[in-house]
Amino acid sequence: MNTIKLFVIGGGPAAVSICLQVVKEYQEHKLTQPLEIIIFEKGPLVGPGLPYSKPDDCYILNLPKDIMEPVYGMTGSFTAWLKTRPDAPQDTAFPPRHFFGKYLHFLAEKIKTTAVSSGISIQYRTNCEVWNVENQKNSIKVFTSQGDEIGDYLVFCTGHMPSSAYKHFIGKKGYFHNPWEDKLYEKFDVDSDIIIIGSRLTAIDTVRKLFASGHRGKITMVSRSGILPTVLSKEIPPYTLKHLTLINFDQLTQSGLRSLSLLDLAKLCFAEINEAEGKALLPDHVIRSYKELSPEAWLEQQIELAEAGPKPWQQVLFAAYPMVPNIWAMLNMEDKKIFIQQYKSSFLTYLAAFPLENAYKLREHFASGQLKCLGGLIDIVADKEKGFVIHFEDKTSLSSQILINATGPGYDPTSDLFYKRMIENKLLEKHEAGGINVDPKTLQVFSPRLGQSHPRIFGVGEITWGACLATTDMSRVALQSGRVALTFVRNCLKPREPKQEKLFARENKQVSTSFRKPSIMLPPSYGAFFKRSGGSLLRKSLPVAAATTASMVAKEFSRNRGRLP
Repeated sequence: MNTIKLFVIGGGPAAVSICLQVVKEYQEHKLTQPLEIIIFEKGPLVGPGLPYSKPDDCYILNLPKDIMEPVYGMTGSFTAWLKTRPDAPQDTAFPPRHFFGKYLHFLAEKIKTTAVSSGISIQYRTNCEVWNVENQKNSIKVFTSQGDEIGDYLVFCTGHMPSSAYKHFIGKKGYFHNPWEDKLYEKFDVDSDIIIIGSRLTAIDTVRKLFASGHRGKITMVSRSGILPTVLSKEIPPYTLKHLTLINFDQLTQSGLRSLSLLDLAKLCFAEINEAEGKALLPDHVIRSYKELSPEAWLEQQIELAEAGPKPWQQVLFAAYPMVPNIWAMLNMEDKKIFIQQYKSSFLTYLAAFPLENAYKLREHFASGQLKCLGGLIDIVADKEKGFVIHFEDKTSLSSQILINATGPGYDPTSDLFYKRMIENKLLEKHEAGGINVDPKTLQVFSPRLGQSHPRIFGVGEITWGACLATTDMSRVALQSGRVALTFVRNCLKPREPKQEKLFARENKQVSTSFRKPSIMLPPSYGAFFKRSGGSLLRKSLPVAAATTASMVAKEFSRNRGRLP
């Protein structure tokens, strides 16, 4: 039998997950065909990737350690590994991220050794940058800084794309486009005033790093909303979904014959939250900006609520989160664009929460007067004398010689020369909502050159954002990697004649604007912190009791389409 070569571009958490799950599927299917996995990583190590590579203790996990695993459904292994580390803190659910990076590197080295007994060779090409990918007749060619290689299958899992916001400032003195840049914080005078663009998780990390570095100057976060993320409750008990259910989605989409409307989805969401809260919460109850509550008051409120106990609406969000990619696939492109433009910000404010430990630190920084968070940002301009001038809605302005872009990852693949080159060569296609176009079910990339899903190329993680929406957290990356592993092992680990390959590609054909009924995956076990509710997807119809809420949501939606959260 011929040796099958699988290329993985990017050696971060997704690459480790793919290796672990391909080996697992290979063993469970009792396959004997020789397999070679080659990971190309431009950094020195396979495992940590950008999110978990920084050695600073101020960067802590945003999700509890019990659920941080590279294999979907696993819990507790990272926690058990931490207990073997005398240098690791044991009294927190949110240890520094670099420990998870070390854990991933440990797993990468371990699987490389243990896979040999199953006939699988895993090789790591570190300090190796991939410049281009070329589709050949029955193979894939990669062009790298260490030479060109030809293989059979390929997975893109390159992690975060660079921010596409404010990129016109790149190259200007005092502007820093990447808050994760090596030795960035050594470039600032400790007494300088700094402006940070953004008020979400990346901005909070930037603030924490500045204070941990002993910065003494004033630090100001600026954004349009001026609102920080919500704070995680100490415990989030399981919640059984009663409205966001399979039967309701089947009814609303006529079993997949038509798209789900954003209005119908809004009705279900508010009906679910009202059910959990035991009271009516409407769109106008959702905090959208600093105009309704100052950042400091919002943070204090969130801390008090998190300390008080579980928040029902947060339980709903975590119960529904595993279904987000499936629900996203039900919407048509117009509604997806409306959601991104008008509701995404509020959605992330409530979903992308951060731990109490960081919330306490931020409260201290606000109380000292050294940190501020301002909303109402409308424009930033470069000025020869002032550096960068921020203009706000109330006609005020603020200037600083140092500006850090902490708006988080971008989703325009053409901003990355690697992906731009492949899009121009029609190997890949840019998704209208961001990232590259992939089949949400198999994660095979759509190739304009073939006019269909490519049978040999897959995408995992942030690059699939437009097609899947939920792509950032470790559990989602692990789930995507598992799908790729299963598809690869079932369909690819057999020699295929050219005629068979054409048939395989035709069967998996996908037109970028097509609608495909998604399969809804049950959520994983969340361990002691987030426990799975076995009945979370019970088939229950929308009760009459929700009619009032649905009616009011519909009226709000119709009256002002841009106001729903």
